[in-house]
Amino acid sequence: LFSEFFSFNGKRGGRGPAQNPYQTAGRTKGLDINYQITVGFEESITGGTRRLRLNDGRNVDIKIPTGIQDGQVIRLAKQGGPGIGGAPKGDALVEVQVAKHPYYQRKGNDILLDLPISLSEAVLGGDIKVPTPSGKLTIRIPRNSSSGKRLRLKEKGVKRKSTTGHMYVTLVVTLPEERDRALEKLVKEWGDDGGEQFRKKAGLT
Repeated sequence: LFSEFFSFNGKRGGRGPAQNPYQTAGRTKGLDINYQITVGFEESITGGTRRLRLNDGRNVDIKIPTGIQDGQVIRLAKQGGPGIGGAPKGDALVEVQVAKHPYYQRKGNDILLDLPISLSEAVLGGDIKVPTPSGKLTIRIPRNSSSGKRLRLKEKGVKRKSTTGHMYVTLVVTLPEERDRALEKLVKEWGDDGGEQFRKKAGLT
């Protein structure tokens, strides 16, 4: 086995100077070692720092870039397997997994949010607070807003290099789960002709 890896001048047939076994095998550095970490949705948007324990027992701090995507790999140079015979160390390859969020979704550099609003907010409009990954923001609901209406919050999405995405808020008119007799009475007194006019306008009748 040793004779396969090491050569000796003047002996064993004069096979010449010793060679680096990694070079003989076509390898110029140590092995790369793979790791995985999971970050929260907000942290993937705003960036941060995580501590990773390497397989040799050392701890290293990893900078999470702003706007990192699920499955993206961070390379830590020379933090992998040791080199042999003077070869450099390999790298640590850290795959970042982004945890799902209960109400945010990401599409490219844009952030999507379904926002429940009450019937009175939909009819009368008004200012309400909306959560964003960087903190709460006050937005104005226009009067007579239907479910599905989309509001754009300019440049409140994901910032990556020189571009910044937007945040899109979709309004979802939500009625109370329990029966509200006062609301029922109000609707009866309202005297509208039901949803037939809207279905006709949409070509559904």
